[in-house]
Amino acid sequence: MTPFAHSQPFTVGVEEELLVVDPLTLRLAPSATKILQRMTFAKGDASHEAYAAQIELRSPPSTTSLEAVATLADLRIAAIDVGATLMGVGVHPIGTRGDAALLDDDRYRHVEDTVRGLI
Repeated sequence: MTPFAHSQPFTVGVEEELLVVDPLTLRLAPSATKILQRMTFAKGDASHEAYAAQIELRSPPSTTSLEAVATLADLRIAAIDVGATLMGVGVHPIGTRGDAALLDDDRYRHVEDTVRGLI
């Protein structure tokens, strides 16, 4: 059994998944790849999520929650600066079934084929 202890200060990391939407209609905009290609960020701080209209932003391990949140704010600004309109919701409020195109990636095609209910 491993005792609960630590030898270094605790750290915290935060991640968020954001939808990319059209600035006028607020409909899903499958432009995550284009947004990520234009953004400037440290390796591991931003990536795709399962859908073509979704990005994931991550703070590195931080010594305080304020530091982690500040990193996410900077990443959101970086995405907005290259043209993204972001929506932080679990489900698109006016989306309909089939609106969310899956990212064209082997990993997510495998998930879709094996556990369709999750996708």
